This record gives sequence, C-alpha cells and structure tokens, in this order.
Amino acid sequence: MTSTPHTPDPKKHIDHLGAPWPGLIPLRPLGISEILTSAVVLVRTHAAVLLPLALLVSALGAATEFLVVANLDSRAAYFDGSWVQNIADGTSTSIPSAVYLPLLISLIVGVLGNCIISGITTVYATEASLGRRVNLAGLRERLRGRWLSLVLITVITVAATALGIFLLVIPGIIIFAATTFAVPISVMEKSGVRDSLRRSWRLSSGLRWRILGAASITVGVGFIVSMVVLPIPTDLGSLALSLGVSALISAFMTPWTSGVIALLYIDARMRKENLATTLQAAADARQ
Repeated sequence: MTSTPHTPDPKKHIDHLGAPWPGLIPLRPLGISEILTSAVVLVRTHAAVLLPLALLVSALGAATEFLVVANLDSRAAYFDGSWVQNIADGTSTSIPSAVYLPLLISLIVGVLGNCIISGITTVYATEASLGRRVNLAGLRERLRGRWLSLVLITVITVAATALGIFLLVIPGIIIFAATTFAVPISVMEKSGVRDSLRRSWRLSSGLRWRILGAASITVGVGFIVSMVVLPIPTDLGSLALSLGVSALISAFMTPWTSGVIALLYIDARMRKENLATTLQAAADARQ
C-alpha cells in the first residue's frame, strides 16, 4: 500500500518519503500544511478534554466582558462607535474606558486560561508524536510545577508583543515570532521563565517566517469565520449573542492554535537538533 503525505503505511509505519511515522506526525521536517492538519487531528483526538476546557475559558472571558459592559454607565460608547470618528476629527484623543476596559479584563481572563490550554496541548502533541496517549494522571504529572512559569511567560510575551506593536509594529511582530516557543519549551524541557525565553529566541532563529506564516493562517481562519458568523453588537442582547458565538468559535480555535505552536516547536527541533532520532528511539523503546 502506498502512503500519502498525511497517511502512514499501516504495515511499516512510514510516510511517502520513507520517514518513520510512529504517531501523529512523520519524524522529519514538516510542511506548514502538515502542521495545520495535524493540529486539527490532535484537537479531534483529545476533544473530550480540550474542547470543554477551551469553551469554559472562552465563556468566562465572554461573561466577564458582558458583565463589565452591562454595569458601565457610559456603555453607549461601546456600541455606537462614535469615539472612532471623534479621534479621527480631533475632538477626542483617547479611547473611552467603556471600550477598552471590557476588552482588557476579558483579555486578562483569556490569557490566564490559555496558559492551561497551551500547557495541556503541548503534552498531548509530544505524546501523540510518539504514538502514545496520556491520561489525566499523566497530564497532571507532566505539568506539575509548570503553571507559574507558564503564566509568567505568557504575561511577559503578550505584554512585550503588545508594546512592540504599539510603538513600531515590526518589533512586536519579531518579539512574537521569537518567543512563540517559550511555552512548549517550559513544558517539555522543564525550563524556567528566563531560560525558556532565551532558548525560544535561539531556537526560532531562521524559522520566524515559518512561524509568522502559520500564525497568519490561524489568525486569518479565525478572522474569516468571525466575520461571517458573528453579529455586530448594538445593544446588550446582541452583545450576549455575539459573545456566545465567539466563545463557541474559540472553543476550537484556541486548542488548534496551541497545537500548531506545539508542532512548530517539535518541527524546529527536528530541523535544528535532530529530534526525530530521539523521538524514534523513544517510540521504539515503548513498543
């Protein structure tokens, strides 16, 4: 039987290029399309854990944003968008708190929740690459002692990226690409915050266009889906509907994006550090 780029030989566990394929991915440098589709398979395989968790995180962020808007005296500014024209014509120089406060609080909730999803997805991706599945007990063991580092790494990278984009745009994009691997590194290599960020900067060198390309696709997919299905909120009722639909979209997009990042990390190490040999040896040892 001849294998295809996304189907291993069922007898020999190899792909169409002859690379070993013990699990989720062939153990060789991967194409962007392979990473994106493999991340979908990863989410589908572990949907029982990832989707409810991502939905919970998204729902918490949406509920927080809704409650903040509902309790603002000046919430009309959130819906009418007149502040944009006011800034454009010079009658105002600041964004109303009714606009940025709900989004900021929702962002904080989302960032903290995404730390959990990213950590879990990284473990799943690594084990799946070996053809193994990890249970909840194994998941807790692999992530024990990692949570504080994950939170700090995420806060630092989000803040640094946002600042860089706000100031000159390009520095923020570079920071994002250079620090993308910090969370997977912290989980899989048990590194601290500083070491994870430094190693991510080195490991991503020469691969940042690939990272940005994959990130652009995931962001683009989410943006297109949101534009098609999300209603534009004009009052609290339509806001609740919009946030609810957004939470459902994020329930898939968040773990998928985390899976893409985890697989980009594995791919980078196969390209630069011959990780494929180590993974194959680990897979053989478990047979």
